Order: sequence, then C-alpha cells, then structure tokens
Amino acid sequence: MKSSLTIKSRLFFTIVAILACSYAVLFFSSLSTIQRFLEDETSKDLEHSLKFAKSQFNARPELILEVLKLPAATLSVQKLFLTADHKNLRELVKLWSGSLDFLDMLTILDSEQRVLARNNRQSEPESFLRGELLKSLYERKQPFITTELISHENYCREVSYDVCLALPENKDVMLQLVLVPVIGRDGNVIGVIAAGDDVNKDPHLPYQQQKVFGKTVDMFVTQMDERIASTMTEPGWF
Repeated sequence: MKSSLTIKSRLFFTIVAILACSYAVLFFSSLSTIQRFLEDETSKDLEHSLKFAKSQFNARPELILEVLKLPAATLSVQKLFLTADHKNLRELVKLWSGSLDFLDMLTILDSEQRVLARNNRQSEPESFLRGELLKSLYERKQPFITTELISHENYCREVSYDVCLALPENKDVMLQLVLVPVIGRDGNVIGVIAAGDDVNKDPHLPYQQQKVFGKTVDMFVTQMDERIASTMTEPGWF
C-alpha cells in the first residue's frame, strides 16, 4: 500500500515538474517573442521618423533645386555663361534671389571655377566652392545637394554685409549647398549656379523636430558642442 502511494506521489511530482518546466519554457519563449516584437516595432518607428526627418531637412534645398534647374537648361541663360555677361548674370541672380527670399547666398561660376556674379555684388573671383566640390560636379554633370561646414570668412565672402554681421564671430556655418550645373550644347559644363541655405539660422528647426518626433522626445541639433536648435525650453542640455 505504502509502496503504491510512493509511486503515485513520485509520478505526481514528476508530472508537476514536467508541467512547471513546460510552462517556464513557454513563458520565457513568449517573453522573448514579445521583446523581439517590441524591438522590431521600435526600430521600424525610428526608421520611419528618421526618413521623415530627412525629408523635412531636405525640403528647402529640393525647392531651390527645382527652381534653378529650369533656367539652367534654357539657351538664353547658357548664352550669358558662354559670353561671361556679368551685368545680365547679376540681374539673373537678383531675380532668383527675389523668388527664393530665404536664401542668403547665390553665386554663379564659370567653367574655370571663377565667380561671375554674386547676390552680394562683390566681384572677387575666388570662392570657397573651388576645388573638390566643383570638380565633382563637373565630372558628374548632375545637380546635387550637400551639407558643409563653411568658415566664417569664406561664407562672408558670398553673402551681404548685414548677413555677415549677424553671424556669430569666428563660428563655422552649417550650410546646405545646392549646386546646379549649366550644360552647353556640346554636353560640357559651362558654369554652375550655387545656392546656400544657412541651417543655423532656421527659426523653424525646433518645430520641425517636434513634427517628426512628437512632444514626448527631446531633440538637439548641435554643431561642435554648440546647440543650434532644441525642442526643450529649459536652458539645460538634459
């Protein structure tokens, strides 16, 4: 009788142990599955937000590109580049600057990387654009957008005195550059239209950040440890 009870007790505890192990395995398996699901969802949400942030960041440069591509392809504009007509090119720069009134920098260069006209009307032929940026454009023969850090001195050469005066002294400028090649009939680049949009002075940047990430996420845009824009109203970093 006692032997029978002992066997039954052992069998009972064995079954209980098996069930406990099974439920434990099921629990941890379910927990792991849920965790992976949450991580995947978080990753997807972050990827979506970053793509949207990129589209917002590139909105104005893409607008500039669309505005400048059409005149760059017209024969009348190409003729002005070929004849180095400084007077009429300056008038064009004035016209384009008027339609893109948020731009501080608009510069026209010839095929030798010399400045033909600026919207600040300075006649100095040198520009920070000379070098690899323009070399790449001449080789690719396609417009492109790039974000560059430009020194205070170089940027002031391209913009008006008032804009230069408003810049923080000796601070680099984070500039979104739009470079549009002017292609001649022979297929070669005969000039470049270069437009620059100063990211630092964009007053809408904090609101664009909130639009992307919502009010539950605090975001900073920094340049060399200096805060450019933030969604936080407090002066502290964290």
